[in-house]
Amino acid sequence: MNEHHGVARGGAQWRHPKTRETHENRKEEQMAQAHPYMTPPPAPSGSIHVVVDLNRCQAYAQCCFFAPSVFTLHGEEALWYDPEPDASQREHVLRAAAACPVQAIIVQWRDGSEPQINRGAV
Repeated sequence: MNEHHGVARGGAQWRHPKTRETHENRKEEQMAQAHPYMTPPPAPSGSIHVVVDLNRCQAYAQCCFFAPSVFTLHGEEALWYDPEPDASQREHVLRAAAACPVQAIIVQWRDGSEPQINRGAV
């Protein structure tokens, strides 16, 4: 047994705090493992447009989990979202759209075309 790894009570793995990954790195890795199918093609112009059908939205908040910087639930049912998210959020937005159980999220490239979203794979 080296000095940085061991077994804690109950058989759980223990790591020295210096060898732990950050929460954000683990979250990104888990999302990539859970959704390997979602490799978006390059956007025609690099940016996307998001529309949420608020009549269809049932506030399940799956979008808030997958793209928290784009979708935010205020109160129990009020969804706030950024209709023009940064291009760096593209993959997160596509995952959020795929995860929406009522398919209320519509994503479009700047040229008006829609990316292919594998909604049944989430």
